[in-house]
Amino acid sequence: MTIKKEEVVCLGIVLKTQSYKESDALVTVYFKDYGKMTLIARGVKKLKSKNASACQSLTLSEFTFIPRNGLSTLIKASSVDFYRYLKEDIELEAYASYFMVTHLNLFIYFTMRIF
Repeated sequence: MTIKKEEVVCLGIVLKTQSYKESDALVTVYFKDYGKMTLIARGVKKLKSKNASACQSLTLSEFTFIPRNGLSTLIKASSVDFYRYLKEDIELEAYASYFMVTHLNLFIYFTMRIF
């Protein structure tokens, strides 16, 4: 697969996933280089979607996307680490999700105030 100039490949962790339209989803991801971004994942809720496992919450994945202001378009995603031990216990998953989103928002807020 050839990568166009505007496409970016980056490693990120999925913070949350929201339903969007019939078979799409809005995936909020934190990237080391780009920070917190929302990607639109087309067709991710279909049964034969190749990107579905990589777009689940609390999953470390490699994303290929087109960066834009607002919603960026997801091209391809592949899972690097699924953190299975977190997802086996629902209470542990809830704590991990809450901790990540809350502390990431605080981190972003305080780093933006410094600059």
